[in-house]
Amino acid sequence: MMEAFEMSRRLPPHCIEDVDRHGNPRIYLRIRKKLAGKIRLRGMPWSSEFMVQYQRALAGAIAPR
Repeated sequence: MMEAFEMSRRLPPHCIEDVDRHGNPRIYLRIRKKLAGKIRLRGMPWSSEFMVQYQRALAGAIAPR
């Protein structure tokens, strides 16, 4: 049972989860050799909205702040 829970929490490659100062989890794309910063990805990981942003960020269409 725990294994299924861990699989659902796994993030796509190059994604990290940070917690903001209010305790809210946020997902970022971070590729150290390619990007100078982090790109925030909104939505639930693996959802269609999230994956569209993820693919755009990997392609360089979204710049880090």
